Amino acid sequence: MHAPGWWITRQESERFKRYTYAELAARERLNLSWIREEGTTDPASLPPPAEIAASIAEELETALARFRAVAARLG
Repeated sequence: MHAPGWWITRQESERFKRYTYAELAARERLNLSWIREEGTTDPASLPPPAEIAASIAEELETALARFRAVAARLG
């Protein structure tokens, strides 16, 4: 397994060439539209960011309460 950020220090070799974004964007045949994770959601169908943040906060608070209960049982 690689350390975090390993690609930043990777050296070019016969098998690896580093490209800039500009070089990649300049390629006529570059079409990354086919790369899409299975089950991804259309961003337009998502709830507003504030609603997402509130939901995340609620789930975190529930998880913290459960963790505190486990910690209390452990003494």
